[in-house]
Amino acid sequence: MMRTMAGSSAFLLTLSFFAIFAATSSEFYNVVSSQAFNDVKKTKEIVAISFIRTIPAHSKTFQGHFSEAGDYLKDFGVFLGTVNCISDPVSEYCLKADASLNLYIFRHGHFFITLAYDTLFSVDSIVSNILHLVLLIDVPIIAGPSDLLEKQDRYKGKKDIIVGYVPAVGITADRALMEVAFAYRHKYVFLVTTNRNLMEEEQEKKPSLNRLPDPLVAISQCSKAQPHQDCVWAKYNGPVTLESLSIMMKVLELPAMVDMSEAGQSDVYKEHGISTLYTITDPTNHEQALSLIVDVKDEYQGNLGFIVIDRDAVSDANLLADLKGECIPACFVIQSHDQVISGEGINDVSDLKAFIKINIQRVFSYLEDPNQGDENDVMGEDGDDDGDVPVQERQDDLVQQATVHSRLVIEPKKYIISSLTDKTFPEFTSQSHLTSVLFTMEWNPRSLAFLDSFDSAAESILAFFSSESQEPPLARVECSSWPDVCDKNNVMVYPTVKMYRGQSDIATYGGRLDKNNVLKSYLLYKLSNPIELKDMDEVKRATKGIFPAPWVKDHLSSLILAVIPDGFQEERAVFQQVAEELRGEYLFGLCTSQCAQEVQSSFPDRAKPSITIMKWNDPDEPQQRFIEESTTQDLVAFIKKASLPILPELTASSMPIYLAKHRPFVILFHAGNQISEIAAQSMRQLTTTKYGDQYTLSQMDISDEESVGSQTLTTYGFLPNSDQATIAILDHALGEVCRCPYGNDPSETALTAWLEVSLESPKHCSEARALIDREWKPLVPPYDFLKFMEDEEHSVGAGRRGFVLHPEEAAEGTDEKEEEKPEQDSEDSEKVDAAVKENQKHSPKHIEL
Repeated sequence: MMRTMAGSSAFLLTLSFFAIFAATSSEFYNVVSSQAFNDVKKTKEIVAISFIRTIPAHSKTFQGHFSEAGDYLKDFGVFLGTVNCISDPVSEYCLKADASLNLYIFRHGHFFITLAYDTLFSVDSIVSNILHLVLLIDVPIIAGPSDLLEKQDRYKGKKDIIVGYVPAVGITADRALMEVAFAYRHKYVFLVTTNRNLMEEEQEKKPSLNRLPDPLVAISQCSKAQPHQDCVWAKYNGPVTLESLSIMMKVLELPAMVDMSEAGQSDVYKEHGISTLYTITDPTNHEQALSLIVDVKDEYQGNLGFIVIDRDAVSDANLLADLKGECIPACFVIQSHDQVISGEGINDVSDLKAFIKINIQRVFSYLEDPNQGDENDVMGEDGDDDGDVPVQERQDDLVQQATVHSRLVIEPKKYIISSLTDKTFPEFTSQSHLTSVLFTMEWNPRSLAFLDSFDSAAESILAFFSSESQEPPLARVECSSWPDVCDKNNVMVYPTVKMYRGQSDIATYGGRLDKNNVLKSYLLYKLSNPIELKDMDEVKRATKGIFPAPWVKDHLSSLILAVIPDGFQEERAVFQQVAEELRGEYLFGLCTSQCAQEVQSSFPDRAKPSITIMKWNDPDEPQQRFIEESTTQDLVAFIKKASLPILPELTASSMPIYLAKHRPFVILFHAGNQISEIAAQSMRQLTTTKYGDQYTLSQMDISDEESVGSQTLTTYGFLPNSDQATIAILDHALGEVCRCPYGNDPSETALTAWLEVSLESPKHCSEARALIDREWKPLVPPYDFLKFMEDEEHSVGAGRRGFVLHPEEAAEGTDEKEEEKPEQDSEDSEKVDAAVKENQKHSPKHIEL
């Protein structure tokens, strides 16, 4: 009986699930079957597919937004669809772990990119994100002044450039800008930026950067500029909405100024409902009035129409209603829909500009969204927002946070590296000398953080090789502007640094993203590999770091020198293979033939091949010989270990090298006094014992109170003592720091006894401190976009367009809402797996991309 009841319950639960799923599935937008999937993704240039693995909460809301956006985007040649992964899965994508988190985008039938669902929180965000992909080439997202200058130089004498600033991609203003760009992209150049410093008008004002300003559009009038002239800027003062920008484009399409004293002229602005500045004059002062408008009109291009008209020809009584007497040289009246604004006391250009500036916002008041009124309440009297940038906007990770902070407090830098295009890239990389290119993506924080270091390296290299070229041999490609260049060079990760010689891609840089390492890698690729040493004299100079190139010893720290007599071809082949594998990291020198004979005559023990590492900056161990068999793996391991100092100093740049060893640290906090030097000598002796293999023996400088070492010691809770050496074991695995109790007598014997006890009982320590958990986490939880949508559903008269539940849907019973809760992830995966297997049984072949 119990078994029958249990079976019935399971059957009813299964029926309940499928009933819920069937009800929800019917609401899916443009369902694509597994058999039709490969054909559908090729039907349009951009195809966006939502793979449904479960029935998520807010499914109705998202599907409403998705379907509305899909219907709207049809006019833009975009297809939005849904694949039901439970009933009819496409195995290649339904089994992906992130299929339930991302919208998949296909371009020309091939997978292109994913968009996270939590960024697609409204119809506006879906439409704008998709349009950015549609217009990827036509409307690039630019980052810095160099990108803008490159565009201006390219289009001088050809086209005007419309630049839109938006605080974030996906907002309503971004959608409006992209829709207008889609319609007018063949006549104007459109650019989008999230860097507010880029706008010339904003740079002049030097506003507080601790806030997210309103979106802004400006016109860079390059079509009439000569190559030696700057493009004149005109800021658009209206709101960044579709209606407002459409009017701006209409103004740009019409003549910038109309002189109605000429026969056949009509009030073209009035016919199109465009706000107009009327200059009312008489025949005597007509030319003077005309010259005033010529001096002003470019600054307000796209904002107003300008008409110069004789007073006797005015037919609209409203224009003359508030005028008092004669105006010399003219009377100025702004007419905007039902408003007429008269100017008084305007005698010259500065007066006229002041009149327009004071009243320009009133011109666009009829376009303002009344729902935005509350946002202005937080503005101060001077128009600045007193609040900071919300932390949610700048807390992706440590690099993102640091990059945003540096952009807030530091003026934009003018880089010496050139920005390459699809036309200039082949010319730059085809040069006979070595060139290096940084591939960036402007929204990638690591790209922005590394850009300064790469540019600084370019300055140093230009100084070294000024005789080869007057331009630095390092350059940059912004992949959001030139994706075809990045695709052809197989750039998949940002930032990426590649080196070229004669247009051949010879290496991809894999080191740390800092100036010194990029500089070191470039210099090593400039040298032959290995360097052929001809005689004993060259060997002696090389071991001391003396080379024809004076920069070698300043920027390189060691030389791997191989002395290989003739007849040892196998050993020579191994050495050259290792030299090629580690090229860009180490300097290799090879002494063979006559050179090897001279070395052997001076050093009889070098009759066989020998490999020695010469360390110019390590007085403790200036050289170390390789005594193992010459296998490739052994030699690589030896070089990586022996090239390091035996008692290295821990710094921000060197720390990752030693962390990678996954050993506890023994750190001497060196105070620069005698007791510290005694401790350092004892630790150097320990490096040759087993403790050198089981610990990373190192030191940090605390002679300066502001040094990293002093701050680190304070963080650990220990105070330096001038009479004692401060030595500690740092064990990340245990999460503690253990201080050596023999600071007053840091002999090798005392330190050996202490380390022995620590190895046997790592948790036993007479003076220990627990490490503070320094794992980086966001300062606050990120935006809960699903909660935003939920609040929107229950709000009355929501300002944002999008899908809103009907009253009867909002009033659904709690039981039905309970049923809409998503299943657990593991259960979802099991259902999808089962569906895929069942689908494959009945399919003639697997679906392939």
